Amino acid sequence: MVAPYAAAEAVMLLQPPLPYHPNRDPEPRHPLPFFCEGLKGCILSGLFVAGVITAVWTFSHPALPAMRVASASLSAVSIADGNSVSGECNVSLVLTNPNRGLTASYDRMEISLLYESQQVKLSQFHHQPIVQPGRSQIALEANLSFTGVSLGSDVASSMKHELERGSLGLAIEVFAEMEYSNVDQKRGSTRYMRAHCGGAMFEISPSDGARVFLNPYQECEVRVSRDIVT
Repeated sequence: MVAPYAAAEAVMLLQPPLPYHPNRDPEPRHPLPFFCEGLKGCILSGLFVAGVITAVWTFSHPALPAMRVASASLSAVSIADGNSVSGECNVSLVLTNPNRGLTASYDRMEISLLYESQQVKLSQFHHQPIVQPGRSQIALEANLSFTGVSLGSDVASSMKHELERGSLGLAIEVFAEMEYSNVDQKRGSTRYMRAHCGGAMFEISPSDGARVFLNPYQECEVRVSRDIVT
């Protein structure tokens, strides 16, 4: 019979020895990952703030709309009684909204035709209101025909001599009330736009009297103000 203490000693000898783990110094904490995370947070915050500032600036200081004359036609120009002029005229304008994320709304749009050398208005066309999304173009069609417009003897004489030389210089002006709105439908204050498209020159054929528009795609001078510009 084996003594109890001998059996316990045999069991202890049969068990594998426990692994030895010497005391290890804790690994040093590197501050670099924390610095990188902080730098990343600062960059993201800066980009967010810059985006907000850019959006606010764009909304309060939008880029000017652009306008050009795409085409124009003129026919049957005549002067009666020495000072009364009539003619048929149609123009096509292209209006551009260059602002990203800003919708332009145009109300009370007036398109006028002028005898340029004397700055005399011949006709006016009232265009329907327009809502134009950002970064887009829209065509404006206007019938600017005029009938029996009294010019006065001096202005009529100047136009008659110009027609006899085989040309006629006209100008197109556009006036409109406008507002900008962003993607959240927040509307800005009312602004006033005036565009001047000068130098709309027509050449008149001496053989058949056809009027040829000489300068298509002419850029217009555009001004926008918070007050009515004159």
